[in-house]
Amino acid sequence: MRELNRRAKRDKINPVRMEPGEFDYDETARTFIFDLEGEKMRYELAEAQVQLSLFASNAVAAGRSQELALVRWLDGKCRRDDVRQVDMLEFCRRCVTSLLDRPEMTLVLLQRAKFSLAAALKAKLERLRARALAEGYQRLLFAPEARTETSFTFAHTYPASGYAESIPAYRGTYRFKKHFYLHIPDLKPSGEEYDCAVTLDAHPDVQWWVRNVDRQPGSFWLPLTHGRFFPDFVARLKDGRTLVLEYKGEHLATADNAREKQSIGELWSASSNGQALFLMALREDEQGRHVALQIQDCLAGK
Repeated sequence: MRELNRRAKRDKINPVRMEPGEFDYDETARTFIFDLEGEKMRYELAEAQVQLSLFASNAVAAGRSQELALVRWLDGKCRRDDVRQVDMLEFCRRCVTSLLDRPEMTLVLLQRAKFSLAAALKAKLERLRARALAEGYQRLLFAPEARTETSFTFAHTYPASGYAESIPAYRGTYRFKKHFYLHIPDLKPSGEEYDCAVTLDAHPDVQWWVRNVDRQPGSFWLPLTHGRFFPDFVARLKDGRTLVLEYKGEHLATADNAREKQSIGELWSASSNGQALFLMALREDEQGRHVALQIQDCLAGK
């Protein structure tokens, strides 16, 4: 009894269960419906005489042992290297128990749909993991008690040569004068990013700049909830500061991904003791400023 009370208390503090929509049974259609990576999937039951043949005969006499056997089977299918087996077993047990608490669910049904149930559990694990990462990321970097610092003791430096050599280089007619490398990777000879590059190259306060390419050795990046953020341009200013610039079209500027990039960029800048600047640039911002003016005001601290 003490163990049951302890378990009940623990479940109440940290509930894990299959919520409606994550794994449901439509009795009239005789199908299971479960959420698999944001898409609703359906699993049809076999004929009644077949579906009952495996477990119905012993369902009453050995229901508890069959439930534990199902939990152990699900544990084997959902196993992850970074989750202890005892924790995964408990996760599977709680989810199965929550399903059996529903009047329409039986152990026989869950046994027959165990492959679909395993898929639903894996999808739930991924959702829980993504949520935990997002919450931890926000708390670590943006919570009021966070003490995030940027150190330039070991500042980012681009390699002297060989940077992004496998990426097609710029082939336009305009001759850039301040790019750090002779060849400019991943820059088209026209378009808004090209216009932004021209503006950077012509700015009197820019000493040199680099077209920063995604996922290349030596590229500058900042952390995101899922992965890394590689801004479009990094510039060295004549006064020694670093300007990091991400260009976004107006239709992308309000997307969640863009807002997260802007948040981490501004945090990085604010924590740099005045040594770094970050700008999420638009062709024309809400104040009607074009890119050149946005850059000028950013450098001036406006």
